[in-house]
Formats: sequence, structure tokens, C-alpha cells
Amino acid sequence: MPTSCSKLLLLFLRLTACSFALVIVGAFAQRAPSQDSKPPAPVYLPPGNYEANILSAMLRQLGEPSLYEAGMDSIAHSYRVSYFSPTPVHEVVVRLVVNPDGSGRIKTAESSGEQAGAKVKRRESDVSAADVDRLLQLIEKSGFWATTGADAAETARNTYVFDGSWWMLEGVRNGSFHFIFRRNPIPSPITEIGCYLARDLVTSDHAVIPMSGCK
Repeated sequence: MPTSCSKLLLLFLRLTACSFALVIVGAFAQRAPSQDSKPPAPVYLPPGNYEANILSAMLRQLGEPSLYEAGMDSIAHSYRVSYFSPTPVHEVVVRLVVNPDGSGRIKTAESSGEQAGAKVKRRESDVSAADVDRLLQLIEKSGFWATTGADAAETARNTYVFDGSWWMLEGVRNGSFHFIFRRNPIPSPITEIGCYLARDLVTSDHAVIPMSGCK
């Protein structure tokens, strides 16, 4: 029969073993990610672009990647036009990914109806290097990478429009991100870039995607 000293020693060893096990479990619990944790939501625009953030919410809802964050990758080369009309609800996203060989892949997401984000139609197709080059020419000719703000005529026009639409063109290349936001856009060299994406680069077997600001 064990003595009192033996019992105390046995109890001490058991407590020590349990404490060691709890320390190990706690260490793994701190390192292992929680099953309930979610990755941070993507950031679509630099801080401070409050009116344009309505399109950020739409992009997030449609599951679009962030071109702003893609700007950290010097290899990324992509352009996207986003369009939102509240009455009736109409959401359009057309994104072109430029491949290293000069060709591209175009992806679209379109939703119409009373509930935003409902019944999203997605399409995807290849784009020839010649068509991608035509887009790049439009971008350079329009001065997209140096254009900021809104045209004076467009700003004055927006003063009297209580509804309308939101429109945004984004681009990422060589580790740089740029975007142009318009409210109720009028036709211009800048909007022609977005119209070319939605009108000419989407394959002909699909219906034309309507967007304001296109001629």
C-alpha cells in the first residue's frame, strides 16, 4: 500500500502532466485559425472615395476581385468597367484580364431586378491579341492613366439629376492602379473605353450589355 509521500508524489506527477498537456493544447489553439474566422473583405478603392464606394459594395456582392489590391503585383494587367443603376436595379461588371502573350480573357457579371445581386448572369470568353491591342490604344489615346475627377459639363449635369447611374473604369498594370468614377456619364473618350469592353469584347453570341454613357 503506497505511503503518504508516495501518494503526494503520484498526485504531483499527474498534475504536472495535465498542466503540460494544457499548455500544448493552448499553444496549438493560438496557432490554428478559428473555423469561424473569415478572410478580410477585399478593399476596392483607396480611402476617401465615398460616392464611388457604392460600386465597391456592388463588386464585393458580385464576388469580383480587387484590382486595387492587385496593384501590388507588378505582373497583373487588367481593366474593368462597373455600372450600377438603382431604378430599376441593374448591375454590370465587365473585366478583361490581359495575358502575357497579349491575348485576353473577358469575364462579365450582370444582374437585373428589384433585389440587388439577384440572378447573376456570368459569362467568360477569350479575346484575341488584336482586340486587346485596340483597347490599349483607346486607353492611351484617352489619357486614362492621367485623368482624374469629372468633366465640368458632367458635374453641372449631375446637379439636376436626382437618380441616374454610377459608372467606374479601373485599370492595373506595372504595379499601378488607377480608376475614374462618373455619375450619370456622358459620352467621352473615357467612357468609350468602358463601352468597348462591354460592347465589342463580349462575344457576339451574347446580347449587348446596356450602359449609359455609350454612344
